[in-house]
Amino acid sequence: MTVDEEGEPLPEDRWEIDAYPLLTGRGPADPRVGGVVFSELARREEPADAGWALSSRQVLHSDDLTLLTQLLRWLQERAVGYGGGPACFSCHSRFHEDDLVLKPVSLDGEDLVIHEILVLQKV
Repeated sequence: MTVDEEGEPLPEDRWEIDAYPLLTGRGPADPRVGGVVFSELARREEPADAGWALSSRQVLHSDDLTLLTQLLRWLQERAVGYGGGPACFSCHSRFHEDDLVLKPVSLDGEDLVIHEILVLQKV
């Protein structure tokens, strides 16, 4: 259901849809991040594993995490894994201030959870 600023339901003819290109970045990433940003959606043609594969490496602002959560939730609800089994999501996050540490990401209810990891350093 779509609601207005006060939380009241809006009839369908009053919905406003914003197109927001969340995973469309391509080319060299910001120098603080390094590497390349891209997204690729490819169709699997094998009869035993027909479907789609998505890989993406993007630079997102923290304000975009809500949109990313909505996208991952939408994908999770529609995804089917190999042989009809559960889908396998492998998501990681790294803030450019955090050196090169990739943190696992998961969906927990309506929330996107970025898990902390222990990094051992030799003394």
